[in-house]
Amino acid sequence: MRNPGPAPRTPRNLRPERSFSGISGALAILAGALLLPPPPGTAQDSAHGTRVRAWKEIRFAEVGAAFRIPADFETRPALTRNAGQTAREYTGMLGGTQALLRIRTDADHFQTVSRGLLEVAQEGRLLSVRGFRLDGEPGARYRLLSEDHGLETLGVLLCPRRRLVHLALQLPRNAGAAPLSESSRLLESLRILPAKEITLARPMAELRDLSELRLGFPGRVRADIRELSTAHYRLWTDAAPSGARKLLAFLEREFTPLIQERIGPFDRDLGHPDLTIFLHRTRNGYLLAALRSGIPREQAEAMDGHAWDRFYSTWYAGPRDPIHIHEATHQVMAAVYGLDGGGPWLQEGIAQWVESRFSRLDPRRLARNLLRRSRAPDFDEMLRAKSFLHRNRRGLVGSKDLYELASSLLAFLREKRPEAFPDFLLETGILPDTRKKLCEEAIEHSLGWDMDELEARWKAWALDRK
Repeated sequence: MRNPGPAPRTPRNLRPERSFSGISGALAILAGALLLPPPPGTAQDSAHGTRVRAWKEIRFAEVGAAFRIPADFETRPALTRNAGQTAREYTGMLGGTQALLRIRTDADHFQTVSRGLLEVAQEGRLLSVRGFRLDGEPGARYRLLSEDHGLETLGVLLCPRRRLVHLALQLPRNAGAAPLSESSRLLESLRILPAKEITLARPMAELRDLSELRLGFPGRVRADIRELSTAHYRLWTDAAPSGARKLLAFLEREFTPLIQERIGPFDRDLGHPDLTIFLHRTRNGYLLAALRSGIPREQAEAMDGHAWDRFYSTWYAGPRDPIHIHEATHQVMAAVYGLDGGGPWLQEGIAQWVESRFSRLDPRRLARNLLRRSRAPDFDEMLRAKSFLHRNRRGLVGSKDLYELASSLLAFLREKRPEAFPDFLLETGILPDTRKKLCEEAIEHSLGWDMDELEARWKAWALDRK
């Protein structure tokens, strides 16, 4: 009988949670979700006869979010205010300590939590990041240290319908329990508004179409390009319509059910038009469009397709070509699930793992063959890689070994830890990049394993022929 090894430690989300700020009593996390306080207002505490502090609600209907702040907070002059973007500041006392609240919203650009955290990381040192879900949308709580000013920032990032809302509370470093408790109450009041309460106007259909054509077919005229659509997709193409219809049928009937089974529900209100595909008739057509879009030639020549925001672009080699599965996976990870962070090991691993379902290539067997070779990439190298492209005498090429190892890691976790897999995707998919400390904490928080234990268990699974 094979030794199963030590039992996994209890995941952190089932243990008593440590303070989010690292200081007792601050921003406690309960079951991975925000705790919404009861509707605040001015009232009398009957037990002590003291007056309870009044709070008021602030709404940003353009991004579909609202939160509460103390009514006596002072508003600073607006830093930015236009139809789609806002930057505001409020000041006031929290727990006897002066606090500065910064609010930023953006409805003009496609946003995800990982992109928001990447911007936050420019302002100081990210000490911790924790994921949560609010009405199905991923969000992040973070703690940032500004060493130059001796200040600490506690923040919440959420991107409902891929529009950014960011609350950041700046406090003196090592603030006590009272200001941190009040800060927690403010940040935890964030909520998502119903779709009917969002006021941002959508662009006219003709303007939207023109904008999309400029992205996918720069320099081409509208008359040369056909449009097709299904329940989830819009497709622009100069290829034969019969092939384009076959591709859309494959994506709707086979790919979409698979991605829902492996990652999660697909049919939430995305807050934008359909997922968009740019399908070029030839590889040269795709290459020319990539170059016109600003992609460097060497990189463009190494690719058969690429995905960004809610789009993917490629050329037609057949309706079931692996490139469609791979790029469509990247597309929905960002646009549908809002989990496009963590680094190539996660994003390329997921895409390759989903692709393996159609290629019939077993990720476990491929990893076994690689791990038996003395020159296989090590685990840490895979997690730290900032790109899975490398240079050889032919130019930039994809590292097949890294793709296959990353795919097998996802297959292992989905098979052996299905109950923890959604938390794993959340905690790692919101991360801004591949920095090791945040990645280690996300894995330990979601799986209850440290990196050494994860590597050992994954390798044992891959090398076991059963």
